[in-house]
Amino acid sequence: MKRLFILLLVILGMPLFSFSQEQVDSNAVEQAKQDSIKDKMRQDYAHYIDSLDRAIDSILQVAIQEKLAFAKEMQDATKVLPRYKLYPTENIYILLKLDTKRGKVWMVQYGVGSTRPAETPIKNYYIASDDEGWNGRFELYPTKNMYNFIMVDNYDGETYQVQWDTDPSYRVIRSITNN
Repeated sequence: MKRLFILLLVILGMPLFSFSQEQVDSNAVEQAKQDSIKDKMRQDYAHYIDSLDRAIDSILQVAIQEKLAFAKEMQDATKVLPRYKLYPTENIYILLKLDTKRGKVWMVQYGVGSTRPAETPIKNYYIASDDEGWNGRFELYPTKNMYNFIMVDNYDGETYQVQWDTDPSYRVIRSITNN
């Protein structure tokens, strides 16, 4: 009886094992198809992204060339305007000097008595390159706070906080527009 029971289990279990094997083979084939489709999609997307990158690079190059051409025209048109301007502060010994072409600001201190004359940059960088700037591109506007001015780029409307101080750690030029 035991043998008959075991024989029945073996005979009945064969189709289950066979079905299970077919299911595993079917899953493997389906997974291989899905992997193949994913690889094809990755290749297609990679090609698409490369094409987009090339197109964007071309557009950026054209935009840069147009911006430089415009700046060259403005440089020629604004040659008669002063490149540098002085702005008074509420401190009687200190004025701010602005490079209206490139957006750099200095503190100018004149000497009286024991006060020594000096010219000190607020920060050691320019906002615009020499090729991108033109006389009159930048302008300073005082605020109610004697240590702060607003600098405006007349080309793109970008605004900057310009903070002067006799203590270098308090001197700041920072973008307001892109904060």
